This record gives sequence, structure tokens and C-alpha cells, in this order.
Amino acid sequence: MMENELKEKYRYLKSLISPLPGAAVAFSGGVDSTLLLHTCLELLGPQKVTALTACSPLMPRQELKNAMKLARSLGAMRYLQVDTPFLEAEPFLSNPRDRCYHCKKIILSSFLEVLGNGEKKRGNDEAACGMVSGIPLLEGTNRDDLEVYRPGRQAVLELGVGSPLLEAAFRKEEIRTLSKELELPTWDMPSQACLASRIPYGQSVDREKLLQVERGEACLKGLGFEECRLRHHGPLARLEVPLRDLERLLALAPEISEKIKALGFIHVTLDLNGLQSGSFDF
Repeated sequence: MMENELKEKYRYLKSLISPLPGAAVAFSGGVDSTLLLHTCLELLGPQKVTALTACSPLMPRQELKNAMKLARSLGAMRYLQVDTPFLEAEPFLSNPRDRCYHCKKIILSSFLEVLGNGEKKRGNDEAACGMVSGIPLLEGTNRDDLEVYRPGRQAVLELGVGSPLLEAAFRKEEIRTLSKELELPTWDMPSQACLASRIPYGQSVDREKLLQVERGEACLKGLGFEECRLRHHGPLARLEVPLRDLERLLALAPEISEKIKALGFIHVTLDLNGLQSGSFDF
């Protein structure tokens, strides 16, 4: 059962969403955006809620498929994958430390454009019809995100996108606890991050590198390492898994090394510090 403080936060979250004439949710299929989309659908109804997922080389194709499947299972009648062009110009050519700010601004601006004039969208025909212009765009920032390096937050503020989970002071573990209570399948999902976060700042982001990362991590997940990162250091692949999984990965080292090298890497290393979200930010 939910504790009183969590119940109060959930009630407050509902009070923020209930008065809205409708809502568009920036939906990645992760823990935060799933709770947000579920709450909007529950309170506003599927006719007044649109889920938007950015479609770009920065998101693994399997995650795109999972996001579409999850949105529909939650009851979203209006689900769109929005083409968000990347990689052709700055900031991806120089990959600065504030890359996530530029990335987030591109994605959210594309969503706002769709909500305003219906362009750049693709998805099922039902979703492509009857877009509601002028409804607020919401995203899933939580309170913990303010305590780590999140340059994309500035783009959210500049574009006036709502962050109701943050306004209700939800922390990540509280979102997981509430999601479990609500029987949402994402409650224990590992944290996700775009593929560009695997490439060190200052090294250009391109399709070939992103595809190497995507395929390498898919390989690890296929061997049972659901929480993993492949950091791309040119000819070297640095693997990160939780400390509890190090011994198991080492036991499979020859097989993993062969598979990763087949993707074009010359060296494969294991980070003995374990998986660290945003390890390039330290």
C-alpha cells in the first residue's frame, strides 16, 4: 500500500492534470513518462491525450517499437512518432558538453510544431487525424533530475513545457513505487538514455557510432545484461554493467569480446567501477 506522503503527492499530481483541456505527453516509454501518460489518460480520457515519441537515430529501434506497444497498451488512441532530424550539423559534429540542451530543444520544438500545425508526424491514421491544437505539452522530469547534470532542463524551461512530476516533488523511487502500485509494467525498468550519451564529449556523433553502440548493447541484453552501457571510445568499447553482474560478464568475456569486435571495435574493456549513469559528466 502507498504511504501517506506518496498518496498526497499523487493527489497533487492529479490536481495539476485534471483541470487541463487536454494534454500531449513527451513519451519515451520509460518509467517517468509512462506514469505521466497513464495519469493523463486516466483523468482526461484517451480522446484528449496525445503521446509523442521522438524518432531519430539517437533512440534504439527496439525502444521505439516498445514505446509504441506500451502507449497502446495504456490506452493511448493518439500516438505519434515524430521525425526529429539530427546529426547533419551542430551540435552533433562537435558534441559539446551541453549537447543534451540542444537535443532536447530540437525534440520538444518538433513536438510543439506538430501540436501547432500537424506537420512532421507519422504514426497510425487515427492518431494523424483530429489533432488538438493548443493543448499543453508535458514531460517527465522528476526531482532527482535537478540533483545531477541535466542541461536539457533549460530547454524545457525556455519552451514552457510542463513538468508535473517535478511540480508534485516526485523522486525516482517514489515514481517506481507508485508505478508498481498501479501495476504499470515499467516500475522496475532500468533507466534509459539516448545513444549519444555513450560517446565522449568532443567526439562527433554519427550514425555509424550510434549503430555500433545500439548493436553492442543489444548483444549484451541478449545475454541477460538488461542494465548495461557500451561507451564508444573510437576503436575501444568500454562496457559498463552493475557491480553485481561483473563476475557473470567476465565468465562470458571471450564470447562478448568476439561479438563486440565484430561490430568494428579493436579493443573491448570492462569498467570495474560498474554501471554509472552519465559517467562522462563526472
